[in-house]
Amino acid sequence: MDLNFDLGDLQSSGAMVHPVIFRPSEDQEVLVVAATDVDAVTRQLSPKMPRQPCVVPSRFTRAQLDEVYDVLLANWRDWRVESFGTSSDEQAQPFIATMMFRITAEIAEWADTLPEGLVRLDPTLTLA
Repeated sequence: MDLNFDLGDLQSSGAMVHPVIFRPSEDQEVLVVAATDVDAVTRQLSPKMPRQPCVVPSRFTRAQLDEVYDVLLANWRDWRVESFGTSSDEQAQPFIATMMFRITAEIAEWADTLPEGLVRLDPTLTLA
């Protein structure tokens, strides 16, 4: 798959929330894009990638993902966040995967204010 073109406009405008490449088989790659503006993303990608892109409506906006990033960065040390990043589920829906030492009441309360599925918290310390 040739992705040697600029996705910057789609990403900076927020139309494209998260691109992911699925590999249904060894010799097949499909670009799947979660987008807030499916038509705009499809129009821009189709000429460059005929029959390859699949654009799906995103449950979340780029701004929602960025807000989670901002909170995690601001609380990185206090919450003992080990790592976090944007990932995709089986339907190409984006979420923030977060590894942290443990989930405190403060972190759980914050996560409860977010739309369901936006962030996944994975503690490294769990009760046996």
